[in-house]
Amino acid sequence: ELDDGDGLGDDAGAVAGFGSLPTNNAFRATRWNGTLHNLGSAAGFSQTVATAVSESGAVYGVGFVLADPDMHTLRFDDAGVVDLGAFSAKAVNSAGDLVGLTNFSIAGYLYPRPCIYRSAMVTNLTLLTGGLTGQAMDVNDSGRIVGSSFTSALTFPRPVLWTSAAAAPIDLGALAGTATAGGQAMAINAGGSIAGWSRLANDYAHATLWRTNTVGAVTQRIDLGALTPTTTSYANAINSSDVVVGTSDFRAFVWSAGTMTDLNT
Repeated sequence: ELDDGDGLGDDAGAVAGFGSLPTNNAFRATRWNGTLHNLGSAAGFSQTVATAVSESGAVYGVGFVLADPDMHTLRFDDAGVVDLGAFSAKAVNSAGDLVGLTNFSIAGYLYPRPCIYRSAMVTNLTLLTGGLTGQAMDVNDSGRIVGSSFTSALTFPRPVLWTSAAAAPIDLGALAGTATAGGQAMAINAGGSIAGWSRLANDYAHATLWRTNTVGAVTQRIDLGALTPTTTSYANAINSSDVVVGTSDFRAFVWSAGTMTDLNT
């Protein structure tokens, strides 16, 4: 992942993820910094997966039991494994704010809600008007959060920005230019540029770069294209220079200054 220190790698080059145990294939959160480390588990969870690394090197992830949708966020550090509560963390910033999702039940069905964990408390973020579900995917050091939200009238989620944990979400819009086309914001850098994907008028998904101003308004919405015409692309991360990485037609790409490059060649 290409980021500023709030995703699956830290500024010292450590990378976190997961592997499987040779005895029973159970997932275990891992950290690699030249040597692969099994970060272990916590009581009550048969599986663990790392999802974020802080600038200080603390690893965050989720603990769960197979076939049980209830996930808890775990912190892995020198003190051991700490259960932070019933939510699933996706990213962390330098202040230690975690964003991700919680699950809530309606008529026996579970729906994700975007949330932030701050000062040992999980708080749900607001959604677009009439929305029941959404998720938070990244947070920068200014506390701006990106993700997605449904509304009562939408089949697909809309990409959104929260300028703070207390703010209403801002609809970032889609490349199609309509109010109903779907999309997902995946990552935000320190300058407020956002990477993700949104749908074109022909319903194809294309990697998208949104540039925003100090109040969160979109100043540019850029189609990053695709490696092959009439195929899809998805952006996953962005760095401080607005260099974006993602996938297109099942191939990794890097996009910089208007050019998408196939990393498989």
